Amino acid sequence: MKSKKTAILLLLSILMTFELFGQSENLRIYLYHDIYEETPCFQLTIFNKEDTLYSQTISHESEIVIDSLAVGRYSVQMTNCGTESDEVIHSMTKIVEIKAFQIVTLSFDFSQYVEYIEVDTVTLNDIVRSRLEIQVDLSYFDFRWNPDGNNPKFNIGLGYSGYYWNSFSKHFGVLIGGGVGAMFAPLRVDSSSIYQDEVKSNYYSSINANFDVKFRISSLNQQSATINGKAILIDLGVKYNLPLYFKKVTRFNYQDKFVNSFIHEYTDLRAYINIGFTNIQFFASYRPFDFIRGDFQELPRYNTGIKLNFND
Repeated sequence: MKSKKTAILLLLSILMTFELFGQSENLRIYLYHDIYEETPCFQLTIFNKEDTLYSQTISHESEIVIDSLAVGRYSVQMTNCGTESDEVIHSMTKIVEIKAFQIVTLSFDFSQYVEYIEVDTVTLNDIVRSRLEIQVDLSYFDFRWNPDGNNPKFNIGLGYSGYYWNSFSKHFGVLIGGGVGAMFAPLRVDSSSIYQDEVKSNYYSSINANFDVKFRISSLNQQSATINGKAILIDLGVKYNLPLYFKKVTRFNYQDKFVNSFIHEYTDLRAYINIGFTNIQFFASYRPFDFIRGDFQELPRYNTGIKLNFND
């Protein structure tokens, strides 16, 4: 008799436990979207096979709590009942299993991004309005070409730059970018040198950061997916060189030298023109302002060289 009474009490305890569970929260739903200009509307529906067990229209809530769901598998459907848009997914359905003594969480992200790519009306190919370009340039200028004097003997430079290329039509575009460069220029030794020891060499050397903008004219379509290597490109640009360091070094022998550092002004602005093809161009530049302090020899205002272009 006592064992029978114990079994009844145990059964009642189990039934009360499941009754309590059936009354408690066991499903949380989180809703995300990008609707901000109007009141959102979403319809939440929970199915058990073909039967609708729960339905709610949601306008402002981002967290929905559901209770009293029995243990089992359910289909949870969220549908946009507001204005249709290509920025909002229309409907989503997820399968979830409710388990005893566990709270299940579901997330519905209705944010959607659709990209529209304009195509050429003749070729029906994609129109590419922006791309990246990498440029490596090598410059050289000899004193014999310098109309302002015979110093330095020559100057040679190497640079690396990256550009954002925006083509607002098939034949016209703008490139904005920047990079780094280095320069070396050996100077002629002055016969009236103030140094007592014999000067073996003296030269300028520098490293700079640069900021660059140029207007591009292309003979062929620069909005195609692949730029034709035979396209003739003409660039008209302005570049500003920011000296990271600029120094003059006078050497007397392998170990002894005299260094003048930070002898630059911050006025190294240059206008230039590039002429050539897609991957290689020749350039000439002009610097309107002096940028070396005091009585130190100025670099030539002109410069020339080649530029190698690599674009995606």
